[in-house]
Parts: sequence; structure tokens; C-alpha cells
Amino acid sequence: MEEPELWGGIECTVARLRSRWRDQIRETGHYDRIADLDLLAGMGLKRLRYPVLLDHVSPHTIEEACFGWHEERLARLEERGLPIIAGLLHHGSGPRYTSLADPKFASHLARHAARTANRFPHVTHYTPVNEPVTTARFSGLYGHWFPHGRDEGTFLQILFSEVSATVAAMRSIRTVVPEAVLVQTEDLGKTLSTPHMHYQAERDNQRRWLALDLLTGRVCAHHPWHRAFVAAGINRDDLDALVADPVPPGIIGINYYLTSDRYLDEELTAYPRRTWGSNTRERYADIEAVRVNTGPATETLYDRVMEVWQRYRTPVAVTEIHNGSSREEQLRWVADSMTHARDAIAAGAGLKAVTMWSLLGSFDWDTLLRRRHHHYEVGAFDIRFGCPRPTALAHAIRAIGETGSFDHPVLDGAGWWLTSNRFYRSNSNVTVLPPKRSGRQIGLIGSRTALGEAFQRLCRGRGLGVVSLAGPEEANDAAFWSDTGKSHVWAIIDATDPSPNARAIVISHWCGFRDLPLLALTTDSVFAGTIGRSYLEDDVHDEGSQAATIASRIEADVLSGSARTLLLRTGPLFSPWDDRHRTLDREMLDRDVSTLRSPTYVPDLVNIGLDLLIDGEAGLWHLANRGRMSTKELDQALSGRSPARAKGEHAVVERDVSLTSQRGNIMPTLDSALQRYHQARHTISRAERLLAGE
Repeated sequence: MEEPELWGGIECTVARLRSRWRDQIRETGHYDRIADLDLLAGMGLKRLRYPVLLDHVSPHTIEEACFGWHEERLARLEERGLPIIAGLLHHGSGPRYTSLADPKFASHLARHAARTANRFPHVTHYTPVNEPVTTARFSGLYGHWFPHGRDEGTFLQILFSEVSATVAAMRSIRTVVPEAVLVQTEDLGKTLSTPHMHYQAERDNQRRWLALDLLTGRVCAHHPWHRAFVAAGINRDDLDALVADPVPPGIIGINYYLTSDRYLDEELTAYPRRTWGSNTRERYADIEAVRVNTGPATETLYDRVMEVWQRYRTPVAVTEIHNGSSREEQLRWVADSMTHARDAIAAGAGLKAVTMWSLLGSFDWDTLLRRRHHHYEVGAFDIRFGCPRPTALAHAIRAIGETGSFDHPVLDGAGWWLTSNRFYRSNSNVTVLPPKRSGRQIGLIGSRTALGEAFQRLCRGRGLGVVSLAGPEEANDAAFWSDTGKSHVWAIIDATDPSPNARAIVISHWCGFRDLPLLALTTDSVFAGTIGRSYLEDDVHDEGSQAATIASRIEADVLSGSARTLLLRTGPLFSPWDDRHRTLDREMLDRDVSTLRSPTYVPDLVNIGLDLLIDGEAGLWHLANRGRMSTKELDQALSGRSPARAKGEHAVVERDVSLTSQRGNIMPTLDSALQRYHQARHTISRAERLLAGE
């Protein structure tokens, strides 16, 4: 079977939100890291979607053109043999002196396009405006981005401006590079609905094609949206000019996410309030279609590719796939997307490529950039380190580029979009696809401890097979390893005790002998708290304490047992699921006010620890929520009281054994953890009352 090419891309939106601006390549640090390009070029990609944005080249006036940053980077990519698809505007509205509602916007973008083509004549593929319909909806219909319009007329004016700019830009480029290819991207998600909401779903489904219909000369007088364009103030002659002399895409790019396909339902109370919306006629819920039982046939990327191919008979590429989720779900999404792409090729679609998007991750897309709360979605590389750290997704992409496929034990489970608990409402008449196969599992030692129960709960919630194991009591315990073989164990987690002991050393050496990854835990007990700052992984233990010396030696022995040991050092643990609903750390009972520590929320520790285990990371890592307080303050915070110290207590603080990391601050803040702890406790308490009939 013909394989699609593997493309890549980085999130590069420059969005204007009233008087504020968001620049994703600056926020991810890529703007200052040219070495990122060497990482991307080493992944086996055939092409890279890369920004040459008007916002960066001419930020203050259209008369200026500063290409220095781009010349250096495009030269590096050319040296590494990685051609680009140049993006000229990625969402947003352009620099401050123009906007999508500016009559001069098309001429500004055309001028920028001509300069870019003259400066980089080797570039043959362009996306002048990314996702025109989506950008017009967010800027002109929903009011999210500048100019914050909220009506269909503004939406259509912005959309026509974007398409006009695309046409003008491509004509300018082709005066320099006649063979230049227009790669027009769009989120072409389909809208499904209840019978009552069919009229709105039909309107939405017509709307998604508008940019492509304009570019291909289809919006003539008989087009269902022609009258709406005219009513919005678009000149009939301008519409007719596009029909007479279209600029069709050479490749149609489909950006596809789990949120792309939508479902409309007039029964609001069946869905969360955040999904409620309206048109000029009535209110309804707008939900991700994957979360609604619409029947046994679930819409997929395959369906979107076939729709585009059958409608336009133009070469197609999947130009964005990304899943801002836990690591195993990212891997499963890529695996499923590649399967759907191959199926579309087998069915006769002219699919050229699949693009691994957001390779360096992105910030705050959970709020469409409207809130700056530093919510980072990890891509193939995690940029929260001095040098971007390759994740399991990077290894998978590299394997696809080299061999066409990849494997990982987490692929034995189904993605959440195929499980029954994804639905807002259950329907026994709908058959849910079972996991792809049963097989490889995580072996959990200490499953009856509070920490072990947390690992079981979150592993199962993430679709990770987990089996309870009785740990080896001594080095010749063959029964333990017989159990791991029978259960197809691919990794071991030791959740018996956060403090390392001799048993942990035995487990580590056995894992080394069997070449199994091991996740184990240790505590801040190796530190004296006398250096006047938070401790890093490389800081030495307190040599004046016998207990600290012993703990440090055990840590070293655990790490020496296997090169695949991931040892997580953490602070006092607090969990919403513990029987006491407080802490898992016995030391908390002393209500110590003299020592500052790094309290750690168990769900954060477990989830990020599992991500690192899946990534194949090893060595000593500090995983603690970012912040510090005494155990007495933590007890107050968990009780719902202010953790502020009482007057005069500052003087009794004698030690600071709080933790930070030289590897990267990948744990959420302590304030965030405490907030989520109380939210979880409220939910659990409510469920307990309902079960008790209260």
C-alpha cells in the first residue's frame, strides 16, 4: 500500500486579543532556539510547515521588511534538506497597522508574499492564510479574537478579505516562482445534530466549505451562500471575478482534531453549561461529536479525507493532527490517524501526507489563547527544559519516518474516543469498540497502599493495563518474575513506600537483569535544609545525618541497579482519595512548623510520572508541585483554612528542604494543586452523600 508522506509543523499563531498579543513561537521559546531545527530535521520529515509571518517581517509598517531571523533559519533547513510550506499569516489579524477587516489587508499580504518569494525563491509551497473559515469564525462570529465581531456579516467580510488576500498573495508569488503550490489548510469538521437542530447543522456544514468554494470559483449566483455574501456588503463583481478567474489550491490541507466534528442538541440540560450556545432563533448545546452516541458508525479522519477528495478531486494532505492529552493518548491518536490515512489511500483518495503538528507544543489553546494561564500542551518535544526533550511521541514520529510504523505497549489500549465512558449520555443500543488488543501491562508492587491505589485508579482511567504483583522478598524470588512474564509486564512501578529501602534495591537490580523499566519513589529526607534555597537533583545529601546518609546510599543503589530506573524524589504527599482525605506521608502528623517542604498532589505525581515512564526517561527526577510551605500550613490549607502563618511564626522556620528541578519545571503550582484538591474533595463528598441517600 502507498504510504503518505510524513510532514511536520510548529504552532506559530500570532493572535491579537483587543490590546493584547499572543505569539506562540516566542512563548515556546523557539524564536531564540535555532537548534530546534536540527531536532526537527532529524525526525524523517519530508516537509515542514514553517512561519514567515507578516507579523514578524513587517511588525510596525508595511514599508519595513526584516528577514534576518528567517534567512538564518531557512538556510539551516535548506542545509538539512527539509523543505518548508511557508505560512504568511497564522490565525490572528496581522500587525497593528492592519487587520482582517482592513480594505488594504489583501494588498499588504500580497506585498509581503512577493518579498518572501524574492528572498526565498527555493520555497515552492505556501499557505498565505491558515484556516480562513476558522479564523473568521473566531474573529468575526464568536468574538474571541480581534476585531471581535459577533455577527454573520462580519464573519463573511473577514472571510472574503482572507480569501482575497490569499488570491493576491499567490498571484504575487507566482510572478517569481511560477510553479508555486497553494496548500490551503482548513478545519473541515462536520456538524451532526438531533432532527430538530438539522437546519443549523446543515448551515454549519455548508459554511465549512466557503473558503475552498471561493478559491475554486464555486460561489456563483446559484451558490447557497452567494446572497449572504452580498447582504454582508461583498461586491457582486468581486464575487464574479473569483468565479471567472479562481486560484484553486494545489493541495487541500485538513486540520483534524478530536474537537473538529460537532453535535448540536436542543436539550441543554443533558450537557455541561460550557457547551451551551445559540443562534438568532434558539439555544442549543454544541458538543464534540465523539462524546455523543450518534450510532454505530463514528465519524473519523477517514470520512473527512474522503469528503474533501470527492468534493474537489484535488490532492489532499492532513496538515494538522495533535492531541493535547496524556502521552499514551497522543500515541494512540497518531496511530489511529495513520490508519485512517492509509485506509483513505486504499479507497482511492489522493492523500499525499500526514502532518505531525505542534511539534514543540503550545500554550493556552484550552482557552483559545484568551487566558494567559500558561497551560502547556506537550508536543513531540517538551520545551520546559534547557533543550527541548524528546518524548515518546518524538520517538514514534521518527520510527514512522524511518519504517512507516511504530509500536509501544500503550497502544494495546484504546484511545478514550473509543471507550464507553466518553459519552455524556449512555445508549445501550450503541456498540462501543473494544480495545484493539489485550496484552502488555504495567506491574504494580504495593497495590494496596494508598499510593498504589492511586496508580491503579489513574492507570485504568488512562487505559493502561495494570496488574498487581507481590514484590520479590529476596534476590532469588523466581515466582515474582514468573508472574511478570505471564502478565506480559512491560514496566514495573514500586509504590510500596515513598522512602527507598533494601527491597527497592532488589527490585531495581532484578529490573536491570530483565531489562524492564522501573518507576520508584524517594523523599526529601536526604537533605538538611541548610543551603538557603530549594534543592536540585544534583545537590548532595546531609553528611551530618546518619539517616540521610543511609537514604542517599539506598537511592544510589536503586539507580545503579538498572539504567532504566526512573526514581522520583518528592515531598509530603496529599491525595483526594486517601481514607483520611489528607496526606499519605506519616511525617505530616507531627504538624512541623519549622521546616519548609514541597507538598505534592498525588494525581500530578502519578500522571506526570506515568508520562515520563512512557517516554522512557530514567535517572533521578524531582517531582513536586511548585511552591513550599510547612506541614502545619499544608494541614491548614487542606482543611480549607488560610495557609498563612500565624503572627510571629516566621522566626521558627529553621530548615528549607523544598524541591525544584534542574531538568525542568513540569509540575503544576502548589496553588493550582490545592485548588484541584478541594474541587475533587467536593465532588467525592457529593457522590458519597448521593450514595448514602442524603
